[in-house]
Amino acid sequence: MYNFIGIDVSKSTLQIYAPKDKSSIEIGNDKKSLGKFYKELKKSYENVNSLVFIYEPTANYGVTLTKFCAEKSIHTYVVNPYLSSSFAKSLGNRNKTDISDAQMLFDMHKLIPQEKIAIPVINPTVELLRELVSYYRFLQKQKVAFKNHYEAAVANGSSRYILGDIKKNITRIQKQQQELIIKAKSLIGKDTSLQESFDCITSIKGVGDLVGILLLHLFLNYPNANRQQITALLGLDPIVVESGTSVKKRTRISKRGLKMYRGLIFYSILSTVRFNEELKSYYEHLKDRKKHTTTAQIAVMRKLILLAHSLYKNKTCYNPEQFKNNRKESQKDVAA
Repeated sequence: MYNFIGIDVSKSTLQIYAPKDKSSIEIGNDKKSLGKFYKELKKSYENVNSLVFIYEPTANYGVTLTKFCAEKSIHTYVVNPYLSSSFAKSLGNRNKTDISDAQMLFDMHKLIPQEKIAIPVINPTVELLRELVSYYRFLQKQKVAFKNHYEAAVANGSSRYILGDIKKNITRIQKQQQELIIKAKSLIGKDTSLQESFDCITSIKGVGDLVGILLLHLFLNYPNANRQQITALLGLDPIVVESGTSVKKRTRISKRGLKMYRGLIFYSILSTVRFNEELKSYYEHLKDRKKHTTTAQIAVMRKLILLAHSLYKNKTCYNPEQFKNNRKESQKDVAA
């Protein structure tokens, strides 16, 4: 029998709902504070192995908690933010505080499937890869901001100094991003298994190092995800809105999930369609069916990701002939 504890994660603190005395306590979001809290739990619970921490991985603020649970062999259930938000609404919660969130997360134990409860496993190589990807994302946001500011500066007739300085910053960030890609590839190369997986993903003609690294990191983070779950993680799952005969909206993707991955991979589709004959044929087939350009590109992106996931799972390289044999399955994905 499990003993559940709800934890609301923020940048500097953890709000914890303890069901034994139905109270909420606040501790620092650091290893030392977690250590003190764990000692108190040992006094309150005869069997600490029965404990299950329920929490949301808010940005990167949940990393310390996850590492601590892995070190102390504490069972966890990591909640999808959209699921917790929907659950809170179903309870009629109007308040949005750390205390109420911690209690709400505890209440979610009623819905948790037993097989989803597990002790986190920390792979140092994967963690370092996560840090590199996270920093790349940070730099990407900065680059986009500088590019947007440059366009505004040009429109406003800004001085040559301002325009030149913005260009220098964009160049600097691009150089840093390239260095991160090199470091990530070097890290992957030190692990035979990771290198094999990376080679399988990038065996798809048109898939470059950046997309290969992002997809490898995604698949490593969600090792048990199936095709539908991978699609949903990237916000590429279709949403159908129909009710009776009067409501029938156009099917669209949810856009929930990992926006950064979706954006970077989407821009690579243009290159993939250009250099990969099989995916180019697939894209042209969609256009022949009068699909909108963006719809066709998203369909190709979804197919590319699922193809990469299959290669990753099966440890095989890309086979153009097999792609052609799976054409009917691809068309089903589009219809969805």
